[in-house]
Amino acid sequence: MTRVDAGQARGAYIDAIGSAVIAGSRGELGLGRTVAETVRTAPAGPLPERPADALLDGW
Repeated sequence: MTRVDAGQARGAYIDAIGSAVIAGSRGELGLGRTVAETVRTAPAGPLPERPADALLDGW
């Protein structure tokens, strides 16, 4: 199994959140919830914590 780079994975989650916001504004409801549920499974971020990590961790 290939190891996943936590920083890159979390960056992809941030991109997905942005895409869900845009899609939601165009009528694709429910996508944001799906993305949010998936983001909860994100691996722990690198230290020191970046601002984007605070968003993913719910702060």
